[in-house]
Amino acid sequence: MSPAPHALPDTLRATACALTVAALSACVAPGVGEPAQPTQAPTTLAPTTQAPTTKRASTTRTPAAQGASQLMWAALNQGDYAAIDRVLQALQAAYLQDPADATTAANIGFVQMWRVSESARNGKPDPSVLANVATARRFLEESVALDGSDARRQGFRASTRLAEGAMHRDPALQRLGAADMQDAVRAWPQFNLFTLARNLGGAPAGSKTLQQAIDALWQAQDLCIGGTLPRHDPDMRPYMGLQTGEGLNRVCWNSAIAPHNFEGFFLDWGDLLVKSGDAATARKIYANAKLSQDYGTWPWRELLEARIRDADVNVARFAAPADAPQYVPIGRGSPIACVSCHQK
Repeated sequence: MSPAPHALPDTLRATACALTVAALSACVAPGVGEPAQPTQAPTTLAPTTQAPTTKRASTTRTPAAQGASQLMWAALNQGDYAAIDRVLQALQAAYLQDPADATTAANIGFVQMWRVSESARNGKPDPSVLANVATARRFLEESVALDGSDARRQGFRASTRLAEGAMHRDPALQRLGAADMQDAVRAWPQFNLFTLARNLGGAPAGSKTLQQAIDALWQAQDLCIGGTLPRHDPDMRPYMGLQTGEGLNRVCWNSAIAPHNFEGFFLDWGDLLVKSGDAATARKIYANAKLSQDYGTWPWRELLEARIRDADVNVARFAAPADAPQYVPIGRGSPIACVSCHQK
């Protein structure tokens, strides 16, 4: 699931991006840009980042909750953005049956984030997405409070806190989100360094913060391969045998719920490099997506080919202000922000 709910209308996006980036830059995860050190996810999250709750998490899931989860993943895997209302209706009905189901609460947050992240599909500004961010934050906070064992949810929660704090010009909520993101990166860096990069990637071209986003992706990939991916020649061919469906490194590869996670990761990374002006390295990063055994079925392979071909031209497009005629949204503002990894 794409972690960054910031595809806001143009007039709001610029403000939200600037404020969110400012908060993260002031409290960026330590070690970004430095050699990565493997860590293990803790069984629970730090009490200082947990929302208080008096509920006990359910230990079993209702048939309604299971059915709603299946409906959500089917919609994501089909790239069916139009199904969001139907999916939310099912998830919310399941939550009302069992409001102590941490997975259902998280899924409501995820789908609200999907709606916001890909709102560029709508073709016109839609200020109503602000309410979706607030709803996503509320349910993700509930989910993590019920079950803090999955640090990916903490990274998503941090993203919504940062987004809502930016929209409300609320420095305290932004600081909370930035600290939350730090903790999430420490807990599961292979996943949450990507979440961090999605949040930092809206920074202006040439900025220190955009470089921090790129450094976070280098660091994440170093962890995925258990070494250092050569910066001058980042060829993943020697490391494709490391694919695994187990442990923390499973998020580095494709899976049933993210059937093109590998391809989407390198698409996002290449886009940030292009935005930074480094089209040559971006082409090498983009090319790694083709190494996936699932590349032939990836719905966005033609887009990737175009990215490789047009990398030099896209430098100006990706770096343009959000309200400029030539602007092309990437990353968290892209109309394929979530489905680039999740659509079959």
